[in-house]
Amino acid sequence: MKTNNYDITFKAITQLYNRGYEEFIFISEDLDTSITRIERKNGFIDAIQSIGANSNIIKVESQTSYIELSKELMKYINISKKVAIFAAHDKILQKVFRASKYIGWDIPNQVGIIGFDNWNWTIYASPSVTTIDQPTYQEGKHATKLLIDMIENRDSVLDSAVFDCNIAWKESTNL
Repeated sequence: MKTNNYDITFKAITQLYNRGYEEFIFISEDLDTSITRIERKNGFIDAIQSIGANSNIIKVESQTSYIELSKELMKYINISKKVAIFAAHDKILQKVFRASKYIGWDIPNQVGIIGFDNWNWTIYASPSVTTIDQPTYQEGKHATKLLIDMIENRDSVLDSAVFDCNIAWKESTNL
């Protein structure tokens, strides 16, 4: 059971490019140890290759502060181009948003921000933050059914499933 991390990342990057974003940054912790982050990174890389845009991949440590992250981002962002930052997971998304505000970038006109996991803060932020929402309720329901079938020694009619994520476009990407 999993979500369509690769496909939704590919789709998001392609749509951002079609809406005028010229350069892209993928940022994450643990780029090569988490299956979901590997799928997201691969979707990002393949989308970039497909559209022919410039990009960078930045790996940060979990203890990196948003101030340290802001210094790192400034090395890669040329604000004469419209740049989209793709945060591979929730904790990095928060740091990217805070770093961008700390630097004073005009979100979304200079820098667009998109990331995984729609935590409650993203709708209350100013600007509100575009997120890729995972169908956690449906995943939980499916997992519960599989578990009950196992406990009751029933052959489950449910197989492994891939659940579709949705993009909640908000002000941080102006889409």
